[in-house]
Amino acid sequence: MLKNVLVIVLVYVSYVKAFDEKDVTASDALKRTVQKSDCLCEGEKEFVHQRRMKILDSLMKHNIKCELEDVPNIALVVSGGGQRAAVGLLGSIYQMEQDALLDTVLYMGGVSGSTWTMASLYKEPKWNVSSVIATQKGPKVELEEVSDWLMERAKEQYFSLSDLWGALTSSAVMKEMIKKKFSEEATREALNPYPVYCAIDKRCFHEGPVEATWFEMTPHRCGFTDLGFYVDTPYLGSRFHSGELVEQGEEMDMTTMQGILGSALAEDQTIKAIMPDWMTENGGDLHAYFQAYQLLHTMVNQKIHEDGNSSLRTNLEKVLEDAIKKKPLKLESSATPETKKVISEQWGLDFIKVLGVWCEGLEDSPFKRLVCWMIKHVFPLVVKWEWGSINNFLYKHPDPEIPSNLHLRETLQLIDAGLMINAPYPSFLGPKRGVDLMIALEYSGGKIFETLVFAQNYSRKMNKPFPQFNQSVLEEREQPKDFYVFEGQESEPTILYMPLFNLQNCQDKDDIARERKEYTTFQQPYSAEKIDYLVEKAKVNMRNNKQKILQQIEKAVQRKQLMRCDHVTSWRCETSSFTCSVVTCCFPFIGIWNACLLKTPTKE
Repeated sequence: MLKNVLVIVLVYVSYVKAFDEKDVTASDALKRTVQKSDCLCEGEKEFVHQRRMKILDSLMKHNIKCELEDVPNIALVVSGGGQRAAVGLLGSIYQMEQDALLDTVLYMGGVSGSTWTMASLYKEPKWNVSSVIATQKGPKVELEEVSDWLMERAKEQYFSLSDLWGALTSSAVMKEMIKKKFSEEATREALNPYPVYCAIDKRCFHEGPVEATWFEMTPHRCGFTDLGFYVDTPYLGSRFHSGELVEQGEEMDMTTMQGILGSALAEDQTIKAIMPDWMTENGGDLHAYFQAYQLLHTMVNQKIHEDGNSSLRTNLEKVLEDAIKKKPLKLESSATPETKKVISEQWGLDFIKVLGVWCEGLEDSPFKRLVCWMIKHVFPLVVKWEWGSINNFLYKHPDPEIPSNLHLRETLQLIDAGLMINAPYPSFLGPKRGVDLMIALEYSGGKIFETLVFAQNYSRKMNKPFPQFNQSVLEEREQPKDFYVFEGQESEPTILYMPLFNLQNCQDKDDIARERKEYTTFQQPYSAEKIDYLVEKAKVNMRNNKQKILQQIEKAVQRKQLMRCDHVTSWRCETSSFTCSVVTCCFPFIGIWNACLLKTPTKE
């Protein structure tokens, strides 16, 4: 009898606490749109609950027996890597669907190029991977559609190079302009894993603090993962002051979002690594020249692909090279950074004039109209190198935990998260999402295991659990296997690490190097043949490791079962010493409860 009373009391206390928390949350949402929380929002909680029930059914079909509370939280953690990542992910997802593995996954997170494919997959409630592959192999988006979209976006307050980059990658690489809003996915059923897209704030990336750098976007809310400040997704980009919505703006569409998430060129070091020789051999600071050249070169190549006239590119390169040779490129070593920046920007503006002359000499066509419009409206942004600017929802927010370089800034500058960690590990570490198992698909162009090392360093700084791994594994960087298990202890997640090119789908170390060179991050859009080849490589990886993945999922279930048993045993031990005090404190409630059950009046 005493045990039953104790259970009733605990249920009542939990109910009251939950009711109070729900009431406070609703009140806060009415008063302030900016939310501070270390927990999941209600929308994500509901999705997770529904998705976990589907995962339970999937586990049963794989003969993995467990209760709902033992279902492991599995995240598909997908690296960046430009079109290599976008195409590789399609092959992996295709095979996971074929092997009924995708239905075991709760979350899917991406950075950079992998988010391009995520956007294409999630645009429809029911995924059709074959259709997305066919679209990538098909014709590019017509220039008129690209022009119309860009000119409409240019009317917005913070039109930036992220918009241009989103248009170029969407039209030339993904072959579709996705104009739907991300928040539209918030009302969908849990047919697919819950999506988490990741970016970083450029200024905090350079200046710190690290906890104000990583930024995540979900269908329900967007914000700083480790600071714990969020805004509802439809309000991202709206104007805030002191934590309150001042002016609601238009929610960005997925094309703009793709431009932000894949904007590796926003970082100067990235640009230096890919500048052609004829721009660097004479010395000097030619970033502005190259920035204009890179974007225009992409458009010219698209035009060449359509009509086969390569002379357009030859003429452009000659005009640019001649312009560079006429400039006094050498800057005095004693010049201050400010002076160098001013001179470089002036060179860029002069350079735009040269491009304008070149553009006027083109034949009249939609291509010419678009290029001339860009030279006038977009290339000044190129010289200043403005990427990912949106209204800062933390501007003048009163919370003292917000660092000053966020608190005092009217805008955020969101850029490619791959510049910090080229995989979305930070969004899945710690108790908030409680991820037990990560399936890490590695499509990066950098050194193998580099994302793991960076994520481990990050977790140490943020005091978050991350599995240990033997440093000797780094000796396998140039000839990795196709499957690694980095097993977590206690609250650490287990990570299944799967490099795209490996000794199982390549012949040897030299063959791996050739494949990586063939599929570099910065190159022209892949041909249909290259897409098919890469998709098959990724399929083979997943197909070869199906049973290993299922074994690790079963281990994750057993681990949760063991932890649950330990918690129950601990609770029973504590209950005997707790019972008397609970009953004494709750005696008035017990009288009311019994009276309700017996339908007899209580004494006043």
